[in-house]
Amino acid sequence: MATITLIDSNLAYTWHRLSDITHIQFQAQSEYSTGWNGRGSGIVTVSYPDENVVIYDEQGHWKSPAGRSYVFKNTYRWTLASSGLRLEHLRMGVNHPVFLVELGSAGTNKWESRKPHVCGNDLYTGILTVQESQIDLTWSVRGPKKFEKLINIYS
Repeated sequence: MATITLIDSNLAYTWHRLSDITHIQFQAQSEYSTGWNGRGSGIVTVSYPDENVVIYDEQGHWKSPAGRSYVFKNTYRWTLASSGLRLEHLRMGVNHPVFLVELGSAGTNKWESRKPHVCGNDLYTGILTVQESQIDLTWSVRGPKKFEKLINIYS
């Protein structure tokens, strides 16, 4: 992939901040009893397979409201595009990415899903808000059996 010239200062700032992450905190809230609820935290190891790609290897623990603790591990690939950012989950390996969302600018330091990610009957939309001290990635999940809000806070 050819290097993308970062003429857009909003995109350049966001890309710089995404490359500078080491921690994650998150909160999951569901309106339905079948959903996921809890809080967690962990570390993020960042790698750069090329100048237009950042890989996040996340691992940590989260706790349910009942006090049960769980281990989590995720790998995500952020790709810089001329019109925004692409996010994929690498749960099946780097050669079999699961596309999640393409984010387009929604104002200064704010990015929103261009269209929802469809997973079965559920729709996932994301909003990325870039701040000086953290990046918030908020997911909204809607479906027949899901009404959830997932907040990832990267720092």
